[in-house]
Amino acid sequence: MGLRTAIIGFGFDWQKNDFKVLRMTYLQFDGLDKTLPRVEVYSVDGGTWKEVPAGHIKYCILDFFWSQWFLKGDIHWLAYERGKDKDFQHNIPVVFDVSLKKFIKIQLLLELAETNPDKLVVLETRGFLSILHYELGPPDSDTR
Repeated sequence: MGLRTAIIGFGFDWQKNDFKVLRMTYLQFDGLDKTLPRVEVYSVDGGTWKEVPAGHIKYCILDFFWSQWFLKGDIHWLAYERGKDKDFQHNIPVVFDVSLKKFIKIQLLLELAETNPDKLVVLETRGFLSILHYELGPPDSDTR
């Protein structure tokens, strides 16, 4: 067994009036197409963990940010899909619908999908999920 990476999320199941904690673990540095993550959901009301099928997950949640966004009860992360060479292919926001216990991918504008994920920030603004692109450092200048 190798090192495992854990992704944590906190949400609310409107149908059962219950807060939930999601824990997703997968082998670090191994392709998700070979090693599927283990996904478990903890019911705060019931005090139990239950495993959720994750056979369709073919993307990597950006664990170096260690952040998730809670919006309308569901859990949101920024993730990326890998290409055939297992390197970054494109960004994709991922939602875990807490009531339905399933993952949903959200389509991004091409400019954001192909941007280095280190230069993206995700936040909630007035009830909407927003993804912003930023650059650090001084603006380009012409030095003639």
